[in-house]
Amino acid sequence: MISHQKTNNNKVHGTGASLDINQRDYVITIKVGANLDLSLHDLFMKAIRYGQGSIRNRIVVDLEKTQRIFDSGLVLLMMLDLRSWRKSCKVRIINCSVDLEQRIHQCLAPGLFNLSQDNQQSYDRIAAQHS
Repeated sequence: MISHQKTNNNKVHGTGASLDINQRDYVITIKVGANLDLSLHDLFMKAIRYGQGSIRNRIVVDLEKTQRIFDSGLVLLMMLDLRSWRKSCKVRIINCSVDLEQRIHQCLAPGLFNLSQDNQQSYDRIAAQHS
């Protein structure tokens, strides 16, 4: 079980992951650590609960530090997308590596998530480097 603490700056910390709630801009950011797996269930549920408040809320999943997505992590992403859709909250994945994006799209429905345009630019840059 993960122990979470809420700090004065609206961050909830777990094992390598955090939840950042920006109430002014209606953005909830889940910063995932090295692994996206079932150990982050509570963090994802908190994001969904915070996202229920306003139709303008957006949930951002930041995968910048993520190296592996386990099957249980894919289930968390699917759960987040389905539950947030019911609450009229938009989900966006940012800083996703090419390998992780391929894993997400191979295992889940393509187009299920709104990957950021920044990712596309970084993919193009990575592809150019390896050509």
